[in-house]
Amino acid sequence: MVTEVRGVGKEITIKEDQVGLAKDSTLQELPKLAVAFRNEYYKNNARYLFSNVIDTSTKGFKGLGTPSSTSLSASGYYKIGVKELEIGNAESSRTEDSIFFSLGTTVTKHIYVKAVFNTPDLARIWFVNSSTNDKYLVYIYIGASTADFKFDKIVGGSWTNLATESVDLTANTDYTVEVLIDFEIGRIYVWRDNNLVFTIDDSDITQVDTIQFSQMSAGQSAKFKLPLVITYE
Repeated sequence: MVTEVRGVGKEITIKEDQVGLAKDSTLQELPKLAVAFRNEYYKNNARYLFSNVIDTSTKGFKGLGTPSSTSLSASGYYKIGVKELEIGNAESSRTEDSIFFSLGTTVTKHIYVKAVFNTPDLARIWFVNSSTNDKYLVYIYIGASTADFKFDKIVGGSWTNLATESVDLTANTDYTVEVLIDFEIGRIYVWRDNNLVFTIDDSDITQVDTIQFSQMSAGQSAKFKLPLVITYE
């Protein structure tokens, strides 16, 4: 049997055996099909899904433009190239350095971000509501013992860990990270290296308008590499 799924002006046809369902699936199994479709479609086609997209297909990270603001240590720096964004410092103690990119609009429906993380210590991407300073953040923290991949929120100044993967990652290694936040239903999906590792139900933050990239280290730097996708509505 072939099932058609429609969404955001798109019509996609997928076979049930492509998502691991038996050919005699009943209507009760259709939610499984919908979830599998959603996961695969967002991963593979998200850059075309929403009405706004930051085009990195030809300009790479330079497509982000100039940061709207920065928060750097005394020796902090950033370098925006075509293939990667590097943020670092020359400090003797661990210090966090951040750069911010305004999306130019308030995102209230969905946002999807994909990037490759490479860090000797800690690297994060934040989804920021600048009017309240509430934030969601996904990050790799090499120093966390077998708990190196995390998703947190900061609401009203209170920091809460929403999900942690029990994994011991390697410093200075590429890891592909994807985040889909669906504000309309209060659900967050997070992938690492093509594996869906977190499905989080949370609706404390209902909109964002800024993407923040940061790293924390003592005299080192983190890199965010292609492929980079930022799409939202």
